[in-house]
Amino acid sequence: MTRFATVLVVLLFALSVSAFGETIDPNVGFCPPPATAAACTTATGLGGETIGVGTTSFGMWSAGAPDANTPWYLLLSVPELLPNTATAPTITSASFTQIGSTADAGAFGQTTSGDIYAFASAFDGGLSGNNSMNASNMFCDGAAIPCATSNEISAFGSLPNDFEIFVYTFTPGFNGSTPYAFSASPGMVGGTYLAALGVGGKRDNTQFSTPFTTTGLVGGPPPAVPEPATLVLFGTGLVGLAGAARRKLRAKK
Repeated sequence: MTRFATVLVVLLFALSVSAFGETIDPNVGFCPPPATAAACTTATGLGGETIGVGTTSFGMWSAGAPDANTPWYLLLSVPELLPNTATAPTITSASFTQIGSTADAGAFGQTTSGDIYAFASAFDGGLSGNNSMNASNMFCDGAAIPCATSNEISAFGSLPNDFEIFVYTFTPGFNGSTPYAFSASPGMVGGTYLAALGVGGKRDNTQFSTPFTTTGLVGGPPPAVPEPATLVLFGTGLVGLAGAARRKLRAKK
């Protein structure tokens, strides 16, 4: 019995060490304000990839209980046809204060490997994302580049040649499961992606980043909801099919 108790204590200790040293990756999503868990974490769009936000305002929600330390970083990927031609809008929030000026991290092209988070490493100390914000996802919803249709093409008007990556540093840190609201002036360019990056929380090395499925896409398509006229046509079609079926049965009799 004593031997069993000793083994049990050792196992529990090992599990506790593993738990305290575990790295988790809470998802930070963007959506139209007011932000909610459902609105900022339920993907929409042509293929269910992105959540569309407005050009002058957006909300943010970090799923889960962990909180991010200060500072944290907001990344804007602004589409452009020529590198280094985009400009950074002013982003403000009643909940946060920007530290320093907005940094231009460079152009992320169609053939660039890795993800946009690597572009922010010079400003955030080398924090890592979850690799979902890569070229294939951003340009063509995960399909091969170039593509003829995608959420980005719908929002920007055409397939951009690259994204200019702007990094905003904010304080204080953000809390988990808490709604936040931001304003942009002047309005953000359609096709701009929003992403967050941070570290902290209740466990060591907790990373916060924005997966592709909950990325805010400025001017992105709203959820696919049938229009009233479409529903009427659909209902009329069902009535017509039912009538045809009844006539067919009568003819057989």
